[in-house]
Amino acid sequence: RQQQDQVLAKEVNRLRVGVVEESTGRKVAVRSVQEEIRVVLQRLERESEDWLSRERERWRAVEELRDLAFY
Repeated sequence: RQQQDQVLAKEVNRLRVGVVEESTGRKVAVRSVQEEIRVVLQRLERESEDWLSRERERWRAVEELRDLAFY
């Protein structure tokens, strides 16, 4: 009986260690994905701002051409 308890205790401990290692690995993976998402979102924000700036410049040019065409 005592030997069975020891075997079970070792197995429970082994499983606990495995769960902790798996949990730690998942946390690291999640952090990595979160960082990748953060980088992508920052890039998209920069690209969006650049696009909006170019679009505003195009509209200014169109307005200038309209003004020239009507005067």
